[in-house]
Amino acid sequence: MLGRIALNCIPDVAMNIQIEPVGSFRIRLRRNRSFWLRHPLLHEGFSFGSLHRLVRPGDVVYDVGANIGLHVRFVVGCLHARQVVAFEPASDNIELLKRNLELGQMSDRVRVLPIALADVDGEQEFQLDDVSSASGVLNSVAVGNASESRKQYGFPPLITTVEVAALDSLFERERLPAPDVIKIDIEGAEGLMLRGARKTLERFSPKLAIELHGLSQAREVLSLLSEIGYTSFGFVASQGKFAYRELSADDVEVLTDRYDLDRLVASKHPDDIREPIRSYAAHY
Repeated sequence: MLGRIALNCIPDVAMNIQIEPVGSFRIRLRRNRSFWLRHPLLHEGFSFGSLHRLVRPGDVVYDVGANIGLHVRFVVGCLHARQVVAFEPASDNIELLKRNLELGQMSDRVRVLPIALADVDGEQEFQLDDVSSASGVLNSVAVGNASESRKQYGFPPLITTVEVAALDSLFERERLPAPDVIKIDIEGAEGLMLRGARKTLERFSPKLAIELHGLSQAREVLSLLSEIGYTSFGFVASQGKFAYRELSADDVEVLTDRYDLDRLVASKHPDDIREPIRSYAAHY
């Protein structure tokens, strides 16, 4: 109850803040409070460090779960990606995403698709997150539960309907450019997305930066990537200690509540990712 009261004390007004080295960035004060409570590039150090390692000037990057556009701004403005295709199903996020592209003067280099990637084409229910904007998820993944941020504050589910598509069919239909790097952060739907992107991954072999959301998802993702010929690396937590190492198919069987994995990078060329990823703090 106190958390809900404190949350309501913060007005959800839109404003610009400075995020170095990205520049002026549009947020909602309450919903995107993590952006001003701490430096987001440092707080999500492994995510941005992964992109720093994987993205090369001139690359085409897919941002799956683009939210309000911080990763897009980073890969275009700081890493000099040639083009980004940003997938984001939540309409409130899309509004800020497009505004942030205008602020970065890069609207002509980013294509925004209001779609949730999965393993089928059509429409599905989607659990909205109007508390933090970052934990919206397909209802088929949430199985009727509220998004994580709404659940944290005791709010009931907030459901809308969004377009979903498999990347394999969308690639041809929308005439998308071939991806060099794909960043995936979709709150537990990563297995669905990879199953729907299998032909694209086999054909173009993009490097991958994936945020995982639970042990079952980690097992599914590792199995899928191994089948397609990818090598995966990540920081594995075991009893409070972290180690960066290669993740084999055998790890699918040994991941437990005391042996955790929440992010990984993957490539069909292991030397791309064999050296430990440094947190973006090391580059800042």
